Amino acid sequence: MLSFFRFLKGYLWIRVSGFSTERFMNLCSNHGIMLWNITPGKDYYEMYISLSGFYRLKPIVKKTGTRVHVKKKAGFPFVWAKWKKRKVFLLGLLACMISLVILSRFIWAIELNGNQMLTEDMFSDFLVKNHIEQGMLRKDVDIDSFEKALRNEYNFITWTSARIEGTKLVVSIKENSAYIDNDRENRKEETLEEAWDYVSKVDGVVESIVTRQGVPLVAKGSEVKAGDILISGTIPIMGDDGLAKNYHYVGADGDVYISYSYPYSDKIAYAYEEKHYTGEEKNTYYLSLFHMTLQLFRKPENGSYTVYKTSNQVKLMDDFYLPIYFGTNQYRAYEIYEKNYSTQMSREILKENLNKFCQTLEEKGVQIIEKNVKIKQGKKEMKLTGTLQVVEKAIKKSPVEKQEIPPDSEETEQ
Repeated sequence: MLSFFRFLKGYLWIRVSGFSTERFMNLCSNHGIMLWNITPGKDYYEMYISLSGFYRLKPIVKKTGTRVHVKKKAGFPFVWAKWKKRKVFLLGLLACMISLVILSRFIWAIELNGNQMLTEDMFSDFLVKNHIEQGMLRKDVDIDSFEKALRNEYNFITWTSARIEGTKLVVSIKENSAYIDNDRENRKEETLEEAWDYVSKVDGVVESIVTRQGVPLVAKGSEVKAGDILISGTIPIMGDDGLAKNYHYVGADGDVYISYSYPYSDKIAYAYEEKHYTGEEKNTYYLSLFHMTLQLFRKPENGSYTVYKTSNQVKLMDDFYLPIYFGTNQYRAYEIYEKNYSTQMSREILKENLNKFCQTLEEKGVQIIEKNVKIKQGKKEMKLTGTLQVVEKAIKKSPVEKQEIPPDSEETEQ
């Protein structure tokens, strides 16, 4: 603390020489002039003295016949004297500091950790849906609501943690690796109601049914339509006369696999374009501030180019990001050549596309029983159309419809 006040008031490193240096120091002490870090030399003494004390030395120097030489100046008064002539610089420095304080109140970067099934595009859509974006005030981010919304949106997320570090929103998640993403619609539904039915999503035939809770309304081999109730969440309470006297409502639970026809079609044009890169490349540089971009070099004006963009965000510390970006645009020139697929190649491509599509369905838990497709060759294109006979747990939840209790049962209960 003493060093801080000395810096604030200013001090000097001086050399005192002459015949009465000891008397000089004694007189300084008698007059309340503080000296410290006194270092003796061959025929002199060096020491620190406050700036205000230095201005009171003239009568003491004259009385003792000593000489005082200033070796070093330190402290705020000398720093201010040096920089006050550079007013524009000081104003710019002050404006920069004020800008940093203002910018520190906003979110300028969002980081996602621990994701595998949750893609960047899915996360971006979620942020837009929940009005979370770069440039929003830190105080407007409701961390608890954000974490809850993220878990509700994606059932495969088992744990979430969001925190604000500097100007960055850091989102960490853990996913259930055993979760199979069968149906986005099923994932988004919340069991906010206490009871629900399981209904069919497709027209087909029931291959198998296992009921864990609720009342099964179909059996193996039953034909069903989309929207038909397969497992009811309404359980009737029967009276002695065999009639329903009341109803108990539960959340239907079970597995119902339905066989149905899945339409499929694909086509490919014989003529196609193929890129051939010429080897010509050009790099341009850009600087972005908020939504304004400054292009430092002109991009190529003629020809066709593929653009590869790199982007870097400016940060002062690990977590203090700023809305400033810089990077490069690499332009690679190419030429287009018109080519045609052969009949055999077109067939192979259509078959490969079909196999990839079937593989995607199987990864989602859909079993493919039969492929009924055919290829039709036209003048300009080739088509593959038909159906896939599949078996899938094609069910979804639907709120139960409350049943009216018969009047006579109400009287009986009373």
